[in-house]
Amino acid sequence: MLDAMRRGEVAHFSAGYQRRDFIHVQDAAAAIAAILAAPIEGAVNVASGAAVEVRRFVEIAAQAAGMMDRVVFSTQPLPASEPPVIEGAVERLIGGTGYRPSFTLVEGLADAIARFRSP
Repeated sequence: MLDAMRRGEVAHFSAGYQRRDFIHVQDAAAAIAAILAAPIEGAVNVASGAAVEVRRFVEIAAQAAGMMDRVVFSTQPLPASEPPVIEGAVERLIGGTGYRPSFTLVEGLADAIARFRSP
C-alpha cells in the first residue's frame, strides 16, 4: 500500500477477512526489552494479543494516508493454506513482565504513515 501511495496508484488486497495480530515496532522493541529485564525463562510471544481483520487494518492505514479512494479489496477467496486467524498469546508477556503495548492500532498506523512520508 505504501508503494502504491508513493506512486499514486491503486493498492489491491485480498477480501481482508483474515485476522492478524499487529504490533507497532516501538512496542515490539519495548516488549523485548521488558522480557530481557524480567526474571522469565522460555518462549514469550511478542504480540498485541488482539487480532484484527486485515481489511480493517488496511482501511485505517488508507485513511491515515489519505488514499481510501485507491484501495480495492478482492472478492476472491483466500487460498486454503491461509489461516483465518493468527493471534499471539500474550499471557506470559503480560504476566511475566507487566508489559502492555502503548500504541493503539490507529495510533501505530498513523505514526507509521507519518514516518513513511518523512524524508
